[in-house]
Amino acid sequence: MIDKNTYIPFSRRNGIISLPEKETVKDFPDYILAAIRNQSYGFFENVLHGLYINHVTDFHAIKKHIWCYYFNRDLKELENRSGDIIFILEWLADSLHNIRLQWFHKLDILELYINLLNDLLIQDVKDFEKEKFHKAHTEFHKWIGNLNDEFARLHYAYRIVSLQIVEITSPIEIEAVEAAINEGKDSVSTHLMTALQHYSHKLNPNYRNSIKESISAVEVICREITGKDTLGASLNELEKKGIAFNSQLKTGFNNLYNYTNNKDTGIRHALMDDSHIPEQKEALFMLVSCSAFINYLRAIKTKIDSNN
Repeated sequence: MIDKNTYIPFSRRNGIISLPEKETVKDFPDYILAAIRNQSYGFFENVLHGLYINHVTDFHAIKKHIWCYYFNRDLKELENRSGDIIFILEWLADSLHNIRLQWFHKLDILELYINLLNDLLIQDVKDFEKEKFHKAHTEFHKWIGNLNDEFARLHYAYRIVSLQIVEITSPIEIEAVEAAINEGKDSVSTHLMTALQHYSHKLNPNYRNSIKESISAVEVICREITGKDTLGASLNELEKKGIAFNSQLKTGFNNLYNYTNNKDTGIRHALMDDSHIPEQKEALFMLVSCSAFINYLRAIKTKIDSNN
């Protein structure tokens, strides 16, 4: 069978139609909506519908939350709208009673729906339902993976990472960030989630604070492992424990830390002027690099713990 992600049609192979560039970040084209709908029908009908009978109130609460607290609409208006499972597919389509949804509105409500649905699927349920909910949550993550596959196939600028829609398109970057966030569920993860939120804000991203939170996550895990407050001291302490670092790798880690402490960047200190304003690519680099480094340090910690 043809691989839909790698197959290049005749017209593109022969240069008749050029391969599309990555969609701009200010767009939500119809074919992205179609991809979301096509990947959702089966999940909604085969998985969510099976939970709906015993959890009508929970599903309606998701719909009501978005309607009342995102759109700020009158609850009475909701009574005649689409069902509690498929409503999100209609709300992404175009407009709501003379309110035209812009591209960021659609990404907002998709992201909010994903988070609310995740909360529903991980709630405490009676013993006879636990296995069913666990399977549904597994299918939920498969659904997100399918959406990301379609976004990649269609060269869309966004991916869903740790339940947030962000401008990260590399599978390796996504895996590094998600692993660092999901592995610990501690203050390290909290800093990384905050960094991700600053980075992914669609209208007003804060790249400086994103970088600050990324490096703060590294500081926290270093302190947890070694008791030292700075990265340099932590690396030295790890070497005393028998963990050998390549000298260039160690220098690279220290340079990242020094970059965030440079007064010219205004990341860890008050900014004296606007001589350097961090950009999206810097925030992404720091988020991914710090996430990968945290995964590396956790592996080292596991090794140290197993030797003790």
